Amino acid sequence: MLFSFPEDARWNPDRQAVEFGISIGEYEGVVRVPRDVFRRFIDGGVTPKRCIEAYHLQKTRFELIAERKLRLRQLTEDANVEITGRDLRERDAAGVERARLSGYRRRNHQPGGETQTKGESQNSMARTALETTEVEMPQ
Repeated sequence: MLFSFPEDARWNPDRQAVEFGISIGEYEGVVRVPRDVFRRFIDGGVTPKRCIEAYHLQKTRFELIAERKLRLRQLTEDANVEITGRDLRERDAAGVERARLSGYRRRNHQPGGETQTKGESQNSMARTALETTEVEMPQ
């Protein structure tokens, strides 16, 4: 399946969301990302301008989630796609699990230069999914 994403990201003031187009074959729809979803990417006020900026910085991530939701036919009542904070968390957790299953070792760099491996504590897996991590190839 070949998905297409036109360069048409815009702010919808009625829905308080960033919207962008998606198409595959004859289907053409809209992907909506509500303002609240951008709180995890923006420090301070979550303004429409800052939401659009954050969208462009995370564009690939939003497109991958939209593709997955379309493949699974997780559409809104108006046959469009809405990305929620849960979608972002599921994607983060899936990435951690894929790395674990494939033999990669995730390292989470802690303040002070210490490095904590994922298996050292129960809480490190949840933190790893939310923080920027480094993936190393096994030797």
